[in-house]
Amino acid sequence: MPKYILYFYLFVFIFISIGSIKADPTVVDELDASAKIDELTGFTFNSDGTRLYITGKQPSGNDRVSEYSLSVGFDLSSTVNHVRDLEHATIQAETGGWRPQDIEFSDDGRKMFLPMMAKFGTSGVHQLDLSTPFDMSSASSEYYFAPASITSGTPTGIEFNDTGTKMFLSMGAEVKEYTLSSAFDLQSTVTFVQSADLSAQTNPSSASGKGIKELILSDDGTILFVVNKNPHNIYEYSLSSAFDLSNVTFIAKTNDNFVKNAPSTGQEQSPTALAFGDNGSKLFFGGRDKEFVIESTLPGNYTLNLPTLSSHVPADDATGVSEVSDIVLNFSEIVEAASTEKYL
Repeated sequence: MPKYILYFYLFVFIFISIGSIKADPTVVDELDASAKIDELTGFTFNSDGTRLYITGKQPSGNDRVSEYSLSVGFDLSSTVNHVRDLEHATIQAETGGWRPQDIEFSDDGRKMFLPMMAKFGTSGVHQLDLSTPFDMSSASSEYYFAPASITSGTPTGIEFNDTGTKMFLSMGAEVKEYTLSSAFDLQSTVTFVQSADLSAQTNPSSASGKGIKELILSDDGTILFVVNKNPHNIYEYSLSSAFDLSNVTFIAKTNDNFVKNAPSTGQEQSPTALAFGDNGSKLFFGGRDKEFVIESTLPGNYTLNLPTLSSHVPADDATGVSEVSDIVLNFSEIVEAASTEKYL
């Protein structure tokens, strides 16, 4: 095969497979939750994306979690209706906690977890039992998890691994990792394992920085996203081992102020919330200033920036290249191949 034809096919393969090389998420829709929620702090979906749960406070001031239904999963352009609210009396644990900062469910929807600030009592994670899966009207307080590793700060985001035997909390510039002896049960033996310091990127010590406000993990636990207040960025990291913070590598971030300028009306000065769509093709984000849930599409599943080709073999102007030669593509970022073989 002539060399120029080989490289023509290589060029086509790279750009069909990769698409645009660098891109922020593309905003496609938004939900204004301000009628029910003031100072939005976090949100999550049920497993099929037909329920959306938003944490914050009532416009009148008390804690609140609002539930919405979506006629099409993970699609804010579908019919979205307010279903119910969970109010302060259930949200606040008897032992303390104030203003839920985020929300997460067990896989079966029978446990709900709310990281709480320390205004009344101590900061911690409120575990609630739901007798009907994903139905907040059936919620009752079960346990308030408040060890020393949490009460020293404010947990702002929460995630679990796929089996519920690991929990991750964002606090300040760190993400903390815990193990649970029983899945999705903070009453079991919970052990602090390690933390990852992300201050090199999130920089909470700057004059107007406020640290990490939310974290989310890919379904396979190898990609971590966080968001901070200033300069209103979303950051992407890779984990060398799934759901393991021992080796965390910074990959990419959105352009400065992308999140700030995303709402259709005004600016979001205090981003606080992140969630993935079901397969990582969508990213939802929002904040406490506008109370908007912003729906966006990602350049690739669970990634902010598609990879940059740094080199390839055969090299440019190579001679004597066989038509059955292997083609090696080296990228600047960590990538996962969709398959092991490509044919030109």
